[in-house]
Amino acid sequence: MIKRYEAAPRVTVVAGELRQVISNLLSNALDVMLVGGRLGIAVRPSFDWRNPQRRGVRISITDTGPGIPREFRHRLFEAFFSTKADFGTGLGLWVSKAIIEKHGGSIRFHSWENGSTGTCFSIFLPADSAEEEASRVA
Repeated sequence: MIKRYEAAPRVTVVAGELRQVISNLLSNALDVMLVGGRLGIAVRPSFDWRNPQRRGVRISITDTGPGIPREFRHRLFEAFFSTKADFGTGLGLWVSKAIIEKHGGSIRFHSWENGSTGTCFSIFLPADSAEEEASRVA
């Protein structure tokens, strides 16, 4: 496992809910990787890609699995949609997205199938108001 953590602004979250999201993403990555694959997690200061003035924290979880087939990507966050055939409920990513959005953040992914393979899920969580204001002044 590759871990990279940088000092980041303070965010306020419900710890158990964020733990559920990260656990789900890590579990999904482990389910699809072949023996000897690489799993990465990074936490760093960032900004909202839709609003660069909005500062916060980005959590990225990457794997070297086979990638998500193109035909499934547009449905990935739908309730009851699963790529895991017989052992997936199709609720993990749907619930994860709802939790992140409840905290004012966003979740997205990028996946590769040919050449370099794998998937990266990226979570943005906004900084606490006081932290965000201090970063603008500094």
